[in-house]
Amino acid sequence: MKLKRGRRLLSLLCVLICLCVSAAAAPVQPRLEPEDEGGVMTEPEPTPESTPEPEEDVGGIRSEDEEYVNPYAPSKEEPEVAEDDESEVYEPINLDSFTGEPINHFSSSMVTLSSACTYDRVLDEFIYQINNTAGSTITANIPNGAAVQQYVELQVPDNLMPVLYRNGTALDNPDFSKITEKGIYSLSLNRDGEITPGVFTFTILGNMMGQSYLFTAPSLFPVRSAEGPSGGIVYSDFEVPLNEEGEYTITYGNSVIDKYFTVTFTVDNTAPVLRVVGPDENSIARCPVLLYDYDTADTLTIYKDKVQITNTLQLTETGSYTVIVTDAAGNSNTYSFTIRTYLDTMSWVFMGVLTLLAAAAVFFIVFKRKKFRSN
Repeated sequence: MKLKRGRRLLSLLCVLICLCVSAAAAPVQPRLEPEDEGGVMTEPEPTPESTPEPEEDVGGIRSEDEEYVNPYAPSKEEPEVAEDDESEVYEPINLDSFTGEPINHFSSSMVTLSSACTYDRVLDEFIYQINNTAGSTITANIPNGAAVQQYVELQVPDNLMPVLYRNGTALDNPDFSKITEKGIYSLSLNRDGEITPGVFTFTILGNMMGQSYLFTAPSLFPVRSAEGPSGGIVYSDFEVPLNEEGEYTITYGNSVIDKYFTVTFTVDNTAPVLRVVGPDENSIARCPVLLYDYDTADTLTIYKDKVQITNTLQLTETGSYTVIVTDAAGNSNTYSFTIRTYLDTMSWVFMGVLTLLAAAAVFFIVFKRKKFRSN
């Protein structure tokens, strides 16, 4: 009996030791406290030192496009913009008309307008490269092809052997530094025997324009505004129609270099008239030819047998004539005729004397022959 009782005590002691070891190894569970009077137990709020990491919601699977939101992250609020703050205003950017790159007006003095033309802001002049050869540059105070009402200044190297034409006629020793006479100009060069015609052209306008039905602006300088006798005109980039007679004001220019030109002129397409008295319906005259009824402001030019002669309102010498009358706008009228044998009073007297002498001679010869036969 004693032996069985000892074994039971030993078994009970082993069980107690196992229970103590199991209790020491088990984790400590947090103490639950009642949340309300209903006795619902909740976990105590974690302290800052023991803030647990947020657990991912296992109730659903987040898609790849769905952004993960950290519930413990601080809220991102957009900064408030003061009502009195004004946004910064930027000036428009001007671009180089050839390269398309931005231009700083205050730091760039040279602007490339085309592959052959550069504009100098400081000197206010256009520089044109000729044949891509060193020393072959032309400088002008206006762009190539411009129509202006100001003097034109050209700088052309002597080695280019320049020849300046006005209205198709070459000028002798022109003053390139100041060209003022109105007309259509064209500059040709003779470099090493090779003539390059029309390398630079321009027109100096007067106050009047005649027989012109279109105004053309130079390349890279489009028309900006146009006013005619009836007000505003519909125009294209580089052309303005001149369909009516009257006053026009046209402005064209380049905004990149801030350079503009304005011209004001009157269009007169009516040709002047001249009354020519003397020639018949075949333009033949056998008497003096008289010139009447023309405006004294118009210009008369008279050619006899293709040679210009001094102007006179009475033409008496035999020959072929061409009379041209031109007004201030450049309109003109041409009259052609021929004067054949013309006899004035003295000529008639002289011809009468010759006729009498001839008749007397014939009478004398006939009388002498009759007398000789009668003998």
